[in-house]
Formats: sequence, C-alpha cells, structure tokens
Amino acid sequence: MYHVRQPSIGFLVRFWQEAEGEKLVWTGEVRHVTTGHSVQFRGLGQLFTILERVLAVAGEPSRLEDTCHEQLAEMAKREA
Repeated sequence: MYHVRQPSIGFLVRFWQEAEGEKLVWTGEVRHVTTGHSVQFRGLGQLFTILERVLAVAGEPSRLEDTCHEQLAEMAKREA
C-alpha cells in the first residue's frame, strides 16, 4: 500500500508550572522545528494563539515560514 505523506509542521513544546499568586499557571516554550524560532508563553491561551495563527496559513507554504517567524517574534515582544 502506498501512503502519500501529508505536509506537516513540527513544533517542540515544553511545559512547566509557575506560581502566580495563589495558583499555578502553565508556562513553557514553543519552538518551530524547521526555523528554530522559539518563544516562551505564559498560559495556554498564548500557546493556542500562536498555533492557531501558524496553522491558519499551513496550506500556503510560501507564507508558512514567515508567519511562524512573525508570530513567534510578536509573542516574544509581548513577553519583554
């Protein structure tokens, strides 16, 4: 049987918890495997925002690398 490999996007995501007042917040880093661009996130909402924006252009390879870079850079600026 012949399998056609579908285009894919690789991310490495590391999670840890940090105290924020009385509660623990999921914090981590997401790294785009192909470009090596990475950014830290605080809370799952930020992680999902990054992934949603990148996946929105996943079918457009010409925009994918730029979008990954832009989204990760934008999130990094917010964290600074």
